[in-house]
Amino acid sequence: MVGKQTLHLVVPAPEDGEDPRTLLDTEVLRERVEHLALAVPKLAAEQMLEGLYRLNRHPVDSSHHEELADLYWQAFQQLRHHCCNTPAGSFQLSAKALQFQKIMRQLAIELGYAYKYVITRRWRNKSVLGRGQIGQSALLRALESLSFQLLFLYDQHEKDVLQVWREVFQIYQLAESEGVQDKYARASGSETPDVKISISMRFAQILLIRLLDPWRLAMGELWAAHRFLDVGAGFSRITPCEKAVAVGASFVFSLSAVQLPRAVPHGRSIPTSPDCRVLHTLQLNRYISRELARLSAQTQGLKGDASQRLLKLMLLAWNEPPARKASRKPARGWLQVAWGLDAVAHFYTEDHAGVELELQPIVEMTDAIGLGRQAPRTFSLERWRQVDNSVSGMCLEFSTHTESRPRPGDLVLLRHGDGQHHLGYICWLQQHGERMARVGISLLNGRFRAVKVKPIVVGKTISGQLPALLAESNKKDAGLGLLIERGAYHEAAEFLVEDRDRMYRLDRRQLLDRTASFDYLDVVLM
Repeated sequence: MVGKQTLHLVVPAPEDGEDPRTLLDTEVLRERVEHLALAVPKLAAEQMLEGLYRLNRHPVDSSHHEELADLYWQAFQQLRHHCCNTPAGSFQLSAKALQFQKIMRQLAIELGYAYKYVITRRWRNKSVLGRGQIGQSALLRALESLSFQLLFLYDQHEKDVLQVWREVFQIYQLAESEGVQDKYARASGSETPDVKISISMRFAQILLIRLLDPWRLAMGELWAAHRFLDVGAGFSRITPCEKAVAVGASFVFSLSAVQLPRAVPHGRSIPTSPDCRVLHTLQLNRYISRELARLSAQTQGLKGDASQRLLKLMLLAWNEPPARKASRKPARGWLQVAWGLDAVAHFYTEDHAGVELELQPIVEMTDAIGLGRQAPRTFSLERWRQVDNSVSGMCLEFSTHTESRPRPGDLVLLRHGDGQHHLGYICWLQQHGERMARVGISLLNGRFRAVKVKPIVVGKTISGQLPALLAESNKKDAGLGLLIERGAYHEAAEFLVEDRDRMYRLDRRQLLDRTASFDYLDVVLM
């Protein structure tokens, strides 16, 4: 606890002897950073990591430690754009990209060490330096380094690290005690060069990302949310708890308990205690609503745009959350699972009576299943263990020792041991130990059958067919739905459908929903 004159920030122990390769000359390091080999980012990151690693373990205190750390921070900001700008909805990272991201994650850890070293040294001399002399800059950079450590964890669907969160809260507490939490500084490496940030903004950004439930986000959406909050976090506020009634979009948390924010229902009293804080998101939500209206006008009301999807997720997360409608119940057993629209469409079929479902045998599929893609693949069913279930979904666990892994937004086909089948999609994914991961499945209602479709675009010839699922709603007069590969409907107003031994056309009316891997279209028979 900072208030009790103790500080627990983890820094590496110094080496026994001096390493002559440790770079302590700021001018030499500045020259290296200015001529960083960005054309080979992995090599550049490894060089920066090696130099910073030695600096953080140098046995002799350097009076230029923060200045040296700032130069490494500058290099980190240049390099991170090569691994943190994945477009929303992208496919999984390649092995090479994953290796580079691991190096960047370690570089963020070492940057945190560097700034925590500066903070710890100044904290020990606080009686001499006086209040406000620890420095806003070191506190801000340490907080940002911890933020990136969490982001890299979330991006790989790994769990939170409690020690990182403890340090995040400690640094914010220390900033409050120094009176610098709301002091503004120019952002380093921001998408918007003129944006100014504060420690309160960065702390709010970390809390807001966690409230967004990052394990639900598709590839690239996490970094898009982080970039949005570079500016958007400024519309939120963190205040001490006072005797008041919540007006909505209020989240209470405790600094001493390292407690994540919890929503205070509208009209309820806000609890009061010295270490209690309130995160206010009302103005942020209004800002998001304006952005949604602007995007909707630009796309002429088209629903399901990637940016709009993410903004809607933010609004849901940063308003008062709805009460859970169904409780989870523990469950045991194994299910056979196919994931990905092409695999699900390959295995999934309905009989002519429309009552029972059957699985086709596992065979090699050699059709071209994408626009311009040649994709001879062998589809297989995997065994996933059931953890719990509810009325609308379930939690499953699977081994991560496979060539490919599912991702949030993927369509899944679930086959129970008693022959029952369900269709759903992955709404969140989280690493569970070294060799396992867990996913949350949201079940889809309706009757589906596998079809093949060909988008029809005026003036263009498109070869090949796409796997798709045609959905009939259980509700009367609700129309038809078409599950198709994400983005495949683009520019297409009609689809030519091959349904068993029939051919017919469907007219696209609107995009109802979109995940990272498929679009759900409202269609009508022509």
